[in-house]
Order: sequence, then structure tokens, then C-alpha cells
Amino acid sequence: MLAFHTLFFISFSVGTLGSPLIAVLHPEISPWDFISATGILIIFVVASWVLYKGECPFTVWENTFREQERRGSSYREPCIDHYARKWFGYRFPGTPGVVSTIMLLVFMLVPAITGALRLL
Repeated sequence: MLAFHTLFFISFSVGTLGSPLIAVLHPEISPWDFISATGILIIFVVASWVLYKGECPFTVWENTFREQERRGSSYREPCIDHYARKWFGYRFPGTPGVVSTIMLLVFMLVPAITGALRLL
């Protein structure tokens, strides 16, 4: 689950942050495609957060599998905060989860901003 979780996050990050480059390399893609993709992504993320009571579904699944496999205790902070600390020794400033949540929201908005700029 950790490998899938990590692969999903990397793909999400590359896709959203790469959307300006995609827009330049593929001008045939409508600006509305970028905007609607962002809307779908936001609906999916918000729905999953509501369904899992404010937690990322991948983190919930990962923790469930960790407990079933008795592979150490689960973690309660957001996965980005947890693995940034565990893998890189980095702690986000401020309240846990705030910076990483803002970061995810910015990532999600990049394709919409890309589409909006192409409309100008």
C-alpha cells in the first residue's frame, strides 16, 4: 500500500505541476479541459476526505494494512508530514498538516490556473 500511495502521490504531483508544460506542448487541449479536470479532482478529494472523516483514504488503508500485518504502529499525522520527517528528516513549520494541506490545494489548483491563463 505504501508503494501504491507513494506512486499515486508522485503521479499526482507530476501531473498537476506539469500541466503548464502540457499546455505549451499540446495547444490542442482546451483550456476548459484543464479547468474541468481540476473540478473533478477537487470533487474526488473532498468526497474522499468526507468519506474518511478528514483523512486521506490512502493513509487510512495504509494504516489498516500496517496493523493487520503487525508492521509497526500506524501514524496519525498526514502522510506527507510523516514521510517527509521519516525519509528526509524534514518537519513542516507550524501546526502539523497545515502546510502539507495548503501544498496539496496549490497542486490541485495549478491545472485550473493553467486553463484560466490560456483563456486570456
